[in-house]
Amino acid sequence: MYLDLCFFLLMLMTYRLSALFSSVFLFADDAKLIASLNSASENLALQKDLDNLLSWCQSNTSKCAYMNVSLSSSINNNYTIGNDTIKTVTQQKDLGILISDSLSWSVHIKEICSKAYRSLYLIRRTIPCTSPINIKKSLYHL
Repeated sequence: MYLDLCFFLLMLMTYRLSALFSSVFLFADDAKLIASLNSASENLALQKDLDNLLSWCQSNTSKCAYMNVSLSSSINNNYTIGNDTIKTVTQQKDLGILISDSLSWSVHIKEICSKAYRSLYLIRRTIPCTSPINIKKSLYHL
């Protein structure tokens, strides 16, 4: 088992060094490539990094996404991994935080409030009003 882990870490470091253009962020089994694009040659460099990623690992392209974060006009690029085109998204969940292409917190806050209201509705629907106060308090503090 330790040999597998060492081999995995060695492969991670090898890929990290081979991605020359993009910044690579790794967490568990996720990899993020982040780049600032200002020209067509930089778009090609990002595509080359994606190709290197494919040669390094087997990618589940259904989980892959491309998000353009820009204050100016939207640049529409199509990137591929192997023969599959990466889908373009306007928001993406990363480590539990919903990030939008406008970098606004409103989408994330709406999602958190929606989850809280669902939990509150379930508690209120399940526990009668006549229940002792200590039971109600313990449920609200879950």
